[in-house]
Amino acid sequence: MSAGEAVIGLGARSALFLPLKNLGVVIVDEEHETSFKQEETPRYHARDLAVVRAQRDRAVVVLGSATPSLESSANASQGRYTRLLLPTRVMERPMPEVEIVDLARSERVGDGAFTRSLASALATTVRAGEQAVLFLNRRGFSPYISCRDCGHAFRCPDCDVTLTLHRRRGSSSATTAASWSRRRTSVPSA
Repeated sequence: MSAGEAVIGLGARSALFLPLKNLGVVIVDEEHETSFKQEETPRYHARDLAVVRAQRDRAVVVLGSATPSLESSANASQGRYTRLLLPTRVMERPMPEVEIVDLARSERVGDGAFTRSLASALATTVRAGEQAVLFLNRRGFSPYISCRDCGHAFRCPDCDVTLTLHRRRGSSSATTAASWSRRRTSVPSA
């Protein structure tokens, strides 16, 4: 990188530290994502660091998002950023078909990770020789803890946020709350 042989650097948030010479553009895709925040020391927000790095190197920064963060929207409204809109999808492609599934009432298969409709759609895709990608946008081992029998979602008693299971810690927490629970909790009776 520092020798200038590579012309493109691609990576996670730490790619901002690559020793690229003659940097021309920094692209942050899905800039609204909270995963761009580095939780450990040194703490930084990759989106904000990308803007600083681009300014320092006199490069252009592109913050891409269909749902921009409040900070980026405010910066565009105040004239600090230039808002560029893409009013149509690439090659005029239609929006994908979306199905909303009630996870509390849906039949599960295997170890319970997939609903029958998702497993069926994946099997159909694979049989057709196509590929599938499942995106899991979550913190922790499980985004919420629920009873497989009745669908009750366990919530933080202080802030009412659903509890997230963190397998390594062996505990559950409300990711926006300061409470932790290591005890087993029973489902409330109806």
